[in-house]
Amino acid sequence: MQRGLETQRGFTLIEAVMVVVVLSILSLFTFSFMISSSRTYAMLKTQGDLYQEAAYMLERISRELRDGTYISGSTASSINFQKVNYSQTYDGSLNVSFYQSGSNLLRSSTNNPNVPFGSNITGFSITPNPSPYTTQENTVFTVTVIAENLSDPDTANRQKVSLTTTVCPKNYCSAGPGSSSCTANYNGRSYNRDYNEVIQ
Repeated sequence: MQRGLETQRGFTLIEAVMVVVVLSILSLFTFSFMISSSRTYAMLKTQGDLYQEAAYMLERISRELRDGTYISGSTASSINFQKVNYSQTYDGSLNVSFYQSGSNLLRSSTNNPNVPFGSNITGFSITPNPSPYTTQENTVFTVTVIAENLSDPDTANRQKVSLTTTVCPKNYCSAGPGSSSCTANYNGRSYNRDYNEVIQ
């Protein structure tokens, strides 16, 4: 009795090469997607951190300015003022100022001079409107903070966030801090020192 010939079939060289090529292409796309996702996540996290820090600085400045009673000095990148409800705050300081020093934003007061409360700052400006201000009860201040990822060595592609807000006066008094009364303007922006927003 004659036995049939058994045939054995395996992968040819061409098939093996095609499998390697296809797997290489799939791996390339997978790694490219993972790298792109990782970079996007890092970029969004950096922008989120910068936004959070800039927003905190703007909120702090805005709330303290609204409690101000008299602007004693103002430049393009700093402001000095006196507060109404200063005795209720954590440092009990009548005089407060905000200004940029290098990459830091500083709050300086009578009892706590030159305290940094923000970093990674590449721009800070305070602009009164109208300028120059004459009647402080009718003046608004546009405050801009620019935060940048200064730790990134790629200076041309650093992440940057710019936030701007407008602060409307509430307790400002053009008659000066020692005046017993200010021009009542309850229909406008000022509340004749009756506005109370305590900043702790």
